[in-house]
Amino acid sequence: MIACCRDNVIQDLPSWCGSLVRYKKSDGDEEGGGDRDPRLCGGAYFAEGPLSMEQMRTIEPTAAFLTDDNSYYENKEVGVKVVENVYCFPDEGQVDPAKAVYKMRKEAEELGVRFLGKVDVTEILRDSKGYITGVMTKSMD
Repeated sequence: MIACCRDNVIQDLPSWCGSLVRYKKSDGDEEGGGDRDPRLCGGAYFAEGPLSMEQMRTIEPTAAFLTDDNSYYENKEVGVKVVENVYCFPDEGQVDPAKAVYKMRKEAEELGVRFLGKVDVTEILRDSKGYITGVMTKSMD
């Protein structure tokens, strides 16, 4: 996410839309939590939840995460109906892959890269630091 925000070439590609994820209960979990609770999994993403049905429908009105028997449970701590183990990851985003390829290819061409189609690469050329500087193709041999 940080690279997408800082890189001028790709910063406008992501659509930060968030996501809802339902986690399967681990063996021994009572009402969520346990070792599958995303809030306890290293903190790579901020997660909100578990969500009540009202919270879930506010975020995504058409979401239908039900339990195996199409029910929900009552969270007695807060007195609301909760769909089991549904969390919101508000920082999630998506990128249109076609737009990403187009944008990166255009930027590469502006930096001097030449794209060749329908050729077989026989060797990758590198400089003294190991950076790729070019390729040899069958037609160049």
